[in-house]
Amino acid sequence: MVFGNKKIWLEKTEYKKYLDLIDEVEKSGLPIEYPEKLKHIKTILESGNELSEEDAFYLHRGEKLFAKQIQEKQYNDLRQQSPEYKKNWNKYGVIQFKNERIAILQRSWGSQVEFIVAYDDLTKEGYRLMAIDEGKEGGQSSGGFTGGVNAYFYFQKMEFVR
Repeated sequence: MVFGNKKIWLEKTEYKKYLDLIDEVEKSGLPIEYPEKLKHIKTILESGNELSEEDAFYLHRGEKLFAKQIQEKQYNDLRQQSPEYKKNWNKYGVIQFKNERIAILQRSWGSQVEFIVAYDDLTKEGYRLMAIDEGKEGGQSSGGFTGGVNAYFYFQKMEFVR
């Protein structure tokens, strides 16, 4: 498609991607420019009909804007939840964080036994190790050891894994 001097291609195989994006925009509750236009485009995409050049241009132009707005909203939502999670965070402990869904352990120099006890307790409670972050290398302060003087172990309770 050509709109003005810009070439806009929208294959029918891309319809699902754009429908998913429109659904995200609608769920987000973000204020959008021309909401009626977006509903009109969604109806056309759902029917499988071809979009007009103007509609394709609007969708193409809005794609990055919508994605950016959704990302900003998600970030702001995360920031609002942060205080709730910070009260459970212990940056100096072996158990860095724990709630009913996830837990984060830190294996640090000199606390191996405490780490083993915490690891065993989490396993008994139904948590499963999902990822390990080896952390920073210790350099001189670690006696020359490398590969994670402070490693982080991320657990998730299995009933919440889908």
